Amino acid sequence: MDKAEKYWFDFLESHNMKKDTFYAGELSFESTDPASVEELALILCGKKRASTSALEAFELDNEKLPKSGSYFVLTDWNGEPKGVIQITDVNVLPFEAVTWEMAQKEGEDDSLEGWRARYADFFDYDSSIMGYEFSPSMPVVFECFQLMN
Repeated sequence: MDKAEKYWFDFLESHNMKKDTFYAGELSFESTDPASVEELALILCGKKRASTSALEAFELDNEKLPKSGSYFVLTDWNGEPKGVIQITDVNVLPFEAVTWEMAQKEGEDDSLEGWRARYADFFDYDSSIMGYEFSPSMPVVFECFQLMN
């Protein structure tokens, strides 16, 4: 049993939850250690409660979309478990249809324009690696979550 699984089972026990509660796996945010540390800190302090990904990135990686109710163990860049989140809502919509109300849940920007600029930069970079094409009408997966511990 790896560290994340042990953390998961300890979490279930400490919260008096059934051992067959669906565990979606471990999850870390961002593609570099410093960015991962920043994202994790935002989540653990309760400021970050959502994330956005390109739908096509899921398809290219043959990953299933997250489902509402799924639990993930959050890990840091080194794979150390730091918390558990539960997905509360998943929406697939065009990038340009994300509202300020939604973007605020990510806890990182002061305006919708700032959120869009940051994500446009991210998707330009990510698409060059993954092989999809970014456009404002591109479908994104916007998922909300809550920190459970």
